[in-house]
Amino acid sequence: MSATPDPSAHYKSEIQRLQSIIDGTRAGTWEWNVQTGETRFNERWANMLGYSLAELEPTSIDTWLALTHPDDLTISEKRLAEYFAGTTDFYECVIRMRHKQGQWVWIEDRGKLISRSADNKPEWMTGTHIDVTEAHSARVERDEVSRRIEKISATIPGVIYQFTLSPEGVLGFPYSSEGMEQIYGVSQEEVREDAEILKKIIHPDDLERVLDGVIESAEQLTVWHDEYRVIIDGKVEWREGHSTPERMADGGTIWHGIIMDVTHRKKLEQELGVYQGRLEQAQAIAQIGCWEADIKHQSAWWSDINYDIFGLPRDYELTMETFLQHVHPDDVDMVKRAEAQAEYQNGYEIKHRIVRPNGEIRWVHEIASIEYDDNGAVSRFIGTVQDITDYKKLEEKLRLQASTDELTRLANRRSFMQSLAHEYARYERHPEAVASVLMLDIDFFKRINDTFGHAVGDDVLVQLAQLMAERFRKTDMLGRLGGEEFAVLMPHTLADEAEQVAELVRQAIADMDIVVNGVERPLSITISIGVSQFLPSDQRDDEGLLRADKALYQAKSNGRNKVVAYQNKKG
Repeated sequence: MSATPDPSAHYKSEIQRLQSIIDGTRAGTWEWNVQTGETRFNERWANMLGYSLAELEPTSIDTWLALTHPDDLTISEKRLAEYFAGTTDFYECVIRMRHKQGQWVWIEDRGKLISRSADNKPEWMTGTHIDVTEAHSARVERDEVSRRIEKISATIPGVIYQFTLSPEGVLGFPYSSEGMEQIYGVSQEEVREDAEILKKIIHPDDLERVLDGVIESAEQLTVWHDEYRVIIDGKVEWREGHSTPERMADGGTIWHGIIMDVTHRKKLEQELGVYQGRLEQAQAIAQIGCWEADIKHQSAWWSDINYDIFGLPRDYELTMETFLQHVHPDDVDMVKRAEAQAEYQNGYEIKHRIVRPNGEIRWVHEIASIEYDDNGAVSRFIGTVQDITDYKKLEEKLRLQASTDELTRLANRRSFMQSLAHEYARYERHPEAVASVLMLDIDFFKRINDTFGHAVGDDVLVQLAQLMAERFRKTDMLGRLGGEEFAVLMPHTLADEAEQVAELVRQAIADMDIVVNGVERPLSITISIGVSQFLPSDQRDDEGLLRADKALYQAKSNGRNKVVAYQNKKG
């Protein structure tokens, strides 16, 4: 005789599953009886305000009322009235709540009615509280557009889900809430049976990026976040998702997260032209710390992320003065000036370097706003700080890629011509600052490529560039204009002097043995060089280069392996 299954076990399992998903979204939950005032909170709700739940018990609606900013209670009551009247599909509001340490914490308050009394009055509501202080603090613009964006930054209820990616690359949705149909237009059962159907719903222009982001999140176990379009019943809508991944026993990855409909918000952003504001919200999902500085008491408060950015322990004694001790010495004055000017600019925004205790230099981006006391004096700064070191490294890498020849590591044509224009502009202002220009070309370079192949030819170009970099001055600009053609800009140098240097370089190259892997004997090359200088008669910045090119052609015509200076030096 078999035992009767316990039906409660299934519900307990579902409750545990839902709880783990809620924990993954870092949301505080609340239940409120509108008629009696009975209110229940979870532990996370209390933790967001610096308390344990035990410290706040017994809880009721008065607990929430006592902790909420008085100015925001009116807004909340208005939103509730609209919801109860049926003019909105849900209740949502952004409010301030008092933290145990005294500061105000910004909260997204969202909820829905789940029951009504016998006389059809609102009864039980359930909802979530999400701490959005960092995202809110990052917005320092005080004009009307920024304030409106802050008010609509809260996202509407969507689908809570678990998503899996197996080691073989198979997608799965072991669990999703009822919001799946609202978000994707398919039922929970349909997506559980075949997760691949979502690929047909996500906009084709966004699908590859979304999948790449999921794969990157799985490989690095970093939070996944994206905003993308979907097509439902022929209509394009916007969705925003964020979730936290963890590795499964079989090597696959499972995410716990939420996806929300942000179509209305996207339309407002386009109307208001606040793309920069959305970028700042995206940055808030990255590591951005918040801070406060009390001017009167010269004290400071940091969020935990700030300590990580600065490489400091949580118990570090923080003041405004000790903060400056960790700013890069060369940037301290700049930071002080920004703080001093903040009163006249209603805040400040600055990028500067910091020095960690281990000597590591990092780049940070600070944004700050100010608050005033009753007398109109600055009382404190409130702001954010973000580690932008990786961005700065990428910025420098892109700058070098844009200005450097990939093979020889010399300046490319674009960068060389910019330097030439800059030097010529200085010559126009100061005619005594004459500069010379050299054009260099490898003699019979095509024979090397035809005989040994282009890989050997590339090696020859690299070794030639290295020798030239050693022979010319550090103040000279060397560039590869293309193929085997090079140019040199020599500031504060007359053509006669440049011709002498060119001859020494020509001789050094002629004497050089070029050893290349795969070639039995060392190779030797010669170069031809044309020389010219800026002239008073020049009308354009490239005329000196054109004369040097003509002199180079003359050197080729005279038998190669020669230096020829343009003869019309007096213009």
